Amino acid sequence: MTKVLGFLHKLEWVNKYGSPPDGVKILVEVFLPIDQEGCRQTPKEIEELMVPGLGYSHIVQAITEFPMETKATRFERMTQKMNENFPLFANQFIQEEVSRRKDYYQENKEVLLEEKRAAIKKGLRAMRLRQEANGYS
Repeated sequence: MTKVLGFLHKLEWVNKYGSPPDGVKILVEVFLPIDQEGCRQTPKEIEELMVPGLGYSHIVQAITEFPMETKATRFERMTQKMNENFPLFANQFIQEEVSRRKDYYQENKEVLLEEKRAAIKKGLRAMRLRQEANGYS
């Protein structure tokens, strides 16, 4: 089971029949960590800008930790397929495939978490810049 790190709330353009005013597709993005009280409720920044019928919608996305079981499952499935399809050369093909796509089959958990944290921080910086550009700071 994957661990939820937090929720990303967005006020995003969803009207497929028109284009957003001023070309701004996402008005506001707010990331709330799971340990923050009220992380599943609509943030005030979004409530202030929400106007029904304008074409924007409040979208909530759960940000989860990447499940490490999938790496083992991928390797297991690949090994099984190689043994079924190429029984004589399976070990050689498995070694070649793992060396060719090391990140796909084996990954360091700490590196993955750091990349996820960096992506969240980058998203928060972009959100702040977008808010300042739109005059919502």
